[in-house]
Order: sequence, then C-alpha cells, then structure tokens
Amino acid sequence: MGWPAGPGTVRLPGVDLTLTDSEATFRDEVRSWLEENHPGPSPEGDDQAEFEFRRAWQKRMHESGWAGFSWPEEYGRARRPP
Repeated sequence: MGWPAGPGTVRLPGVDLTLTDSEATFRDEVRSWLEENHPGPSPEGDDQAEFEFRRAWQKRMHESGWAGFSWPEEYGRARRPP
C-alpha cells in the first residue's frame, strides 16, 4: 500500500477528514438549498444573457445567505456559515 519509503523519508500521521457534526449539517444545508434553487445550465451563445443569468444567480445566493461569507458586513457579508 502506497509508495515504499526511501532513506530519509519522514512518515507523517494520516489526516482525519471526518466531518464534525456542524460541518456535516452545513454540507447538508448547502446540498438541500442547491437542489431546490440551482437555476440549471447557463444560456449559451449570448454574452449578455449569460451575464444576466449569472448576476441573477449571485443575487439569489446572496439573498439566501449563501454568498459573500468572507466579505465585511458593510459590503454585504452573508449570514452563513455560523
């Protein structure tokens, strides 16, 4: 299993990628919201239509609290994640 260790190889402990309860809850919230709200494929062949589609999608995500997590409050930070 894995590559053989050569001279001078340092073995590091494995990384535990198990989600915490709050991370799993957040993941499930995102999945559920996307299932209910994803607008489908963007329009093709018309730059203006695609721009408006993406703009509306960003607006929907932000109004629902799913965009702008890292933004300062004065610039419209979303309410999620907790």
